[in-house]
Amino acid sequence: MDTNSSADKPENAEDKIDTLAETTTGNEAKKMAFFPVPSTQNNSFVSSGGHSSENESDNASEHSSDPTSEGSSPRNTTRIPKKNRRLLLAVVSIILLGFMLASPSPFAIEMPGPTANVMGDVSTDSDTKMIDISGIKTYKDKGEMRLVTVSATGVPGYSVPTAMAIYAWFNPQMAVLPQEAVYSVDTTADQYEEEGNNEMSQAQNSAIKVGLSFAHDKLNIDTSKAKVDISVDDIGGPSAGMMYTLGIVSKLTPVDEAGGKIIAGTGTIESDGSVGRIGGIQLKMIGAQRDGAQYFIAPQGNCDEVVGHVPQGLQVFAVDNIDEAYETLVSIGKGETSALRGCSVESNATKTGKE
Repeated sequence: MDTNSSADKPENAEDKIDTLAETTTGNEAKKMAFFPVPSTQNNSFVSSGGHSSENESDNASEHSSDPTSEGSSPRNTTRIPKKNRRLLLAVVSIILLGFMLASPSPFAIEMPGPTANVMGDVSTDSDTKMIDISGIKTYKDKGEMRLVTVSATGVPGYSVPTAMAIYAWFNPQMAVLPQEAVYSVDTTADQYEEEGNNEMSQAQNSAIKVGLSFAHDKLNIDTSKAKVDISVDDIGGPSAGMMYTLGIVSKLTPVDEAGGKIIAGTGTIESDGSVGRIGGIQLKMIGAQRDGAQYFIAPQGNCDEVVGHVPQGLQVFAVDNIDEAYETLVSIGKGETSALRGCSVESNATKTGKE
């Protein structure tokens, strides 16, 4: 009798295969308990029993922090050399400074303008007389009687760059003024020009009236048939009134009032013959001296600005009205100036308030 029962033996080949698979599976499970499997949460290796492998965890950390390891991109950082940074800063600073210097400034600049002989032509390339008198006999003078002007920029239509304002600030022959001190900030270029032209036209009309009246009343000249036209190029404002008046009177007399000398002057002329205060007299004296004048007739109302600012080689005499202005003109022509009144702060007792 066979001692092995049928239950202890496999009945066929398929049973043998199943038995082998079960045995193998059991052995592999035992082996996996001692081999680590990767954790997807913290990159450490954990055994199937839940314990991490310290050595392999450290290796994993070193591997993940290495920027040259496979799968990671190295971080490239480029630093500008210190010398180049300084150069870049200098270039940017120069550009910003250039923009600042070229930008418009809130200032107006005044400087000595051209002078013109009221006894001569309007300009060197014109035959038009500055003062033309018809209907009555006229005379020529050997000397010159020059009106003076101030050139201005920074007025409406002509902005002043900041660089020019800075230059003018340090130039003794220029004046820097806030724009609102020269004109109303809402004034347009056309309005500014029109205002200057209107002031010039009024000055010419006053000069004609006062000049003819003075020649008739004080010099006994019949001016009833006289017709006077005054022409001028690119000059505005009222300050040439006194010189126009003296020019008219001088053309109506046989006397050589200027006596061959170059005499400049400025001042408004009022309908009553008074000579009024004007603006920019310091710059006008510079322009007069520049163009050869040795004598200057100024409103007494400007004496406070004259004192201490007379250019070398220029003599300044103060007047209040057309009578004094004409007497001063004749005395200068004769070379008799010792009795004429000069400017002093104390002599500035009256001002007309006109600029």
